[in-house]
This record gives sequence, structure tokens and C-alpha cells, in this order.
Amino acid sequence: MDFESQQLDGVSTSRNATSLSLLDGVRLRDAESWRRMVRVYAPLVRHWCRRTGLAEQAIDDLVQESFAAVLRGLPTFEKQPSELRPAGGSFRGWLRTIVGRKLIDAARTRAESVAASGGSAAQLQLAQFADPLSNQDDETEAAVETGLVFRSAVELIGVEFEPATARAFWLTTVEERSPSDVAAELDLTLNAVYKAKSRVLRRLREVLTGLED
Repeated sequence: MDFESQQLDGVSTSRNATSLSLLDGVRLRDAESWRRMVRVYAPLVRHWCRRTGLAEQAIDDLVQESFAAVLRGLPTFEKQPSELRPAGGSFRGWLRTIVGRKLIDAARTRAESVAASGGSAAQLQLAQFADPLSNQDDETEAAVETGLVFRSAVELIGVEFEPATARAFWLTTVEERSPSDVAAELDLTLNAVYKAKSRVLRRLREVLTGLED
């Protein structure tokens, strides 16, 4: 089963997932909220996998395993006050810890296969203890991670707005075009461009409440 289609126990099908933050929707066992959460964070998980050199054919399996672990662990994560949550309190930090453990498991499996074929025992020891994401905690990498989540979330909520509103936000915020240029291109008033940016940004913050705090 594709990891984006994993179902939650006791799914509610009567709620409109677009009216909820992603975390609140999953907390209410809303399957659409879960799919939306995966859509936002799967590109980040893939980025982490590629940074460690994981083979492309193995990435899909690791992404699926990681989100399966997230689904199992979410009740515990949700119940903790933010200041007591692991990895600094953010969902992203918690997700990173999960992915790091899955990457270690994958490395251990590969090393055991090498050892069984007469490879070096040192490879097995390295796979057991090395944290594949430990050297990626810097400002540049943090900016890349934030950008990935931001872009995915913007693409997700874009369908909630009129095309011109979504486009104005994308051009001014993601492509960093000047509001006056965007207004001229989309045949909007400058005020309309500023309002579009404010509306979409407010909704973006609502959607990511509890995740990127």
C-alpha cells in the first residue's frame, strides 16, 4: 500500500480536512489530514535520504517505514507539552529522529549483508552507531529544510484559494518578485496583492500549527 494512502483507525469522513491544521486533523483521526501531512513532509524525508547517499530504489521503502512509525508514535508526541517533546519540540525534529533511526537500520542491514559475505566487521560496527543525520544541523541545511516544507505546504493549500490569489502569493513569497511587478503581471491592484499574500500566509500558519512551532 502506498504510504500516502495509509488509513487511520476510526477515520472520520464527515470533517472537512481543509478547515483544520494538519496536526489537529490527524489527532481527530481524519484520513485526509494524514494524507496532507505526508504530502507536506515526504519531500523533506526524501531530501534527508538523498543527503546520506541512500540509493533511490531504497528511498520509497524508507519513507513508507518512517511515516508508519510517525503514525504509531503521534499519540505520544501530541500529548507532550512542546517544551518536553523530543528534538527541541518540533514535529520536524521528531520526524528527523525517526528517519535517522530508520537510516541506521538500513545501514545495519546492508553491513550485515556485507559481513555475511566476508566483509569487514568494522562496517557493521559503524552502521550500528553512526547517526547519518548528525552532520546536517547547520544554518544552511535548516534553511533548505524550511524551504522544502514551506513549498510543499503552499502547494497543498493553493487549491483553497482563487487562482489569482494563490499565484500572487507564490510569485511574491516563493519567487520573491516585487508586489508591483506581480500586480502588473496579474492585472491586480497593489493592495490586492498584499491582501493575497496576507491571506495565504495566515492560512499557511494555521495549517502548520503544532508542527513547525
